[in-house]
Amino acid sequence: MCMLCITLLMITIYKKKALFVKKESGNIVSHDIQVLYPTKQTDEKWKEFYCKKQKLVLSVFIVIIAISMVIEIEEIIQPTLKEGLYIRRSDYGESADSIKVRAYYNDNMDYKELYANIDSRKYRIDQIEKMVEKLSKYLSQVIKGNNTSLDEVRSDLKLPNKVEGYPFKIEWEINNYSVIDSSGKIKSDKTIEEGTEIQLKAIMSYEEYSAESLWHIKVYPPYVTTEKNFTEILKKAISNSNTHNSTDEIMSLPTQVEGKSITWKEQTEHKSLYLFIIGIILAFGIYYNEDQKLHNKIKARNEEMLLDYAEIINKVILYLGAGMTVKAAWSKIALEYREKREITKTRKYAYEEILITYYEMKEGISEIIAYERFGKRADNMQYQVFSSIIIQCVKRGIQSSRESLIYEMNNAFEERKRIAKRLGEEAGTKLLIPMFIMLLIVVIIIILPAFLSLQVVS
Repeated sequence: MCMLCITLLMITIYKKKALFVKKESGNIVSHDIQVLYPTKQTDEKWKEFYCKKQKLVLSVFIVIIAISMVIEIEEIIQPTLKEGLYIRRSDYGESADSIKVRAYYNDNMDYKELYANIDSRKYRIDQIEKMVEKLSKYLSQVIKGNNTSLDEVRSDLKLPNKVEGYPFKIEWEINNYSVIDSSGKIKSDKTIEEGTEIQLKAIMSYEEYSAESLWHIKVYPPYVTTEKNFTEILKKAISNSNTHNSTDEIMSLPTQVEGKSITWKEQTEHKSLYLFIIGIILAFGIYYNEDQKLHNKIKARNEEMLLDYAEIINKVILYLGAGMTVKAAWSKIALEYREKREITKTRKYAYEEILITYYEMKEGISEIIAYERFGKRADNMQYQVFSSIIIQCVKRGIQSSRESLIYEMNNAFEERKRIAKRLGEEAGTKLLIPMFIMLLIVVIIIILPAFLSLQVVS
């Protein structure tokens, strides 16, 4: 049922029908969308924007629900309490288990809820004795470490406290700690060329049971080979094996190097894990970046409108000076832009707002209300001032507001110069990055041959 609901939600989202979205006047995203899309497209753009974000959230939600359902189904199909009475213990050596149960009594009229603690399964004595025998043989091979034999110990022993698959706790006793410490490390300054005989005892304990195994070993001074040199020796051994078996389909790595037994294991880099983590971070980054991209569009819109501001005021003053009314001048600017837009296929935010106001007046909205709406939609201080001046022109006449228009035009041209200067400086700053890259390439081209020639000479 849950998966059906989630599936229906996903279908709705992918059909671009945003859910759980309520427009709020104080919301920044709501404001930005309203400013960018002031026409009837606003609702559609709003839903489209939230669809992108909700797709990401629901995708994660579906994965979590699916995993939760798998766990829930597994608990139903494989309950811990069998036939209302039996509980399977954890396997040997595993941690104790605890399950929540309900105990009914008084003909199932009353009940108590509690946790039942179940210890893991324990071994019988005969099983333990067999395992001690096997473990002793296994330890005889393990404790050698990199040594070929316990009769000639030249490198550190391996003394584990626990062996996987066995329940025993292992403690080690050495009769001569001056040569080997409790961790199996050889004290090379205490060894002698003739060798030192040492008794090594393993005490294996499980619950109340305890057993011992004894080995006689002989410790000699370690081979004088530094770790760095041994790495080079290993590389050389691999290279020799590679050359010797160059015609074979499979190359075998060396198992004996400098008297040491070598075991090879591939080191996994877990690149998929890093990719998975990066993917999660990227998904959340994309989600939150949508709001930032929308806000960047608003900033670009405001800059474009400020650049066009002086030109618009200049046109209004020109047409009013030619004897046109405010409405006629407005209509002419709007219609000129519409014709130009059809030819060039380019849109400008400020002129789009003027065109919307023109359509509103054609539909019967009064001039003053239409100009007030223009100022609100523009969402810009300069255009709000411009809207107020135009309204004054309608109410009191053109001559009374002419000086205000000229003053505003002069300020607009100064603002346009300032914005153009700032944009030029930003463009120059961005050009520094490729310049630095080119400089780095030139430096590498010049220095690298000189460096290589010095190496050849030396």
